[in-house]
Amino acid sequence: MTEWRFNKTGDNKDTFTPKKHSLNEQFWRSFGITFTPNNLSQRRPGIIEWIIYLKDKEVTLRHQKFNAVSMEDDGNATSWNPVNEIFDNVSFGNIISDATDGWINSIAGEVDKIKNVIDGVLWTFSNDIRVIRNLNSNEFANRTKQEAYFQVDMPFRDWLSSIQPDDSKEEKIKEWRAILRTIVKKEAQKLVDSAGNRDFIGIEDGAHVKNIFTAYNRFNWKLNEQLPKEEEEERK
Repeated sequence: MTEWRFNKTGDNKDTFTPKKHSLNEQFWRSFGITFTPNNLSQRRPGIIEWIIYLKDKEVTLRHQKFNAVSMEDDGNATSWNPVNEIFDNVSFGNIISDATDGWINSIAGEVDKIKNVIDGVLWTFSNDIRVIRNLNSNEFANRTKQEAYFQVDMPFRDWLSSIQPDDSKEEKIKEWRAILRTIVKKEAQKLVDSAGNRDFIGIEDGAHVKNIFTAYNRFNWKLNEQLPKEEEEERK
């Protein structure tokens, strides 16, 4: 199967070309471009179209596993020699459907939510700490982000695999967001626990002081905006 990328610029502008798998990104992070319906700037793999066709013909496919296999090249435009094999997969029950009340768009939305929380909220917090510590490289913030994706990886796969076609979307999404919130809070707490004197004292940020406490308060505010606390959690 091939994932497709719509080119907005370059020699292949306004056309689709095969999209490379990334060694540093889990396959499920491409859920949207892999499984959501085609449109002017979106084309999913042909095998997904075939499964949709079978479903329309009332051919039942039970648990499904999708493998992604690719090669990483050496980055040299004169050779493009393969230097590594990339292999990943996702699996779930019989939930692929283009029905408006189907699961695909909801799952794609939760993948986007994960990206918003990790790439946005958590990365911003770790980058604030980078600034406080006067670190020139983005390595610190990027390492925090990659660790968060590692911690999210298996729980998300397990949640995805557990979905049944007749499950309540509201309840399953609520279940997943509670898991995601817990994981991200733990990753943020690791940063707080590793704080030193410079983090506590902070730096001048305009008319204010930026330190680990102000940065963490900002993180919590942004996290609550993306993943509001449930009433049960607030009562604890």
